[in-house]
Amino acid sequence: MSGNTLKLEEPIVIKGKNKLYASYMGYLAQGGIFLPNLLAPAMGENVEGQIRFVDDDGREEEIQMRGRVVWKTPVGAQGGRTPGVGIQFLRVEGQNRNVAKNTMERWLGDTLQSGESSYTM
Repeated sequence: MSGNTLKLEEPIVIKGKNKLYASYMGYLAQGGIFLPNLLAPAMGENVEGQIRFVDDDGREEEIQMRGRVVWKTPVGAQGGRTPGVGIQFLRVEGQNRNVAKNTMERWLGDTLQSGESSYTM
């Protein structure tokens, strides 16, 4: 496991429930998110930054994210999968361990049960 932390300069912006659903990794303990086209962090590296969700009506909400890279899809992956990294949420100091997961699941609402494919599954 790497001791480095990549601090994202700009918020990760996710527009719409369909994109959020495709990115969310609810099957991970504490939840997680797949960040398409972000290839810099190595497996095990920590990543910190903001996630800004813009819902289908244009409302915005932002949360602090801290996590560890637990999944990588390389460029040219089988099946034409989108390259990027999957980040498992970690505890953000001063917050309950599941704040990021709970917030994302609230944003997703009923979409969470859709059964559609995502970036990772």
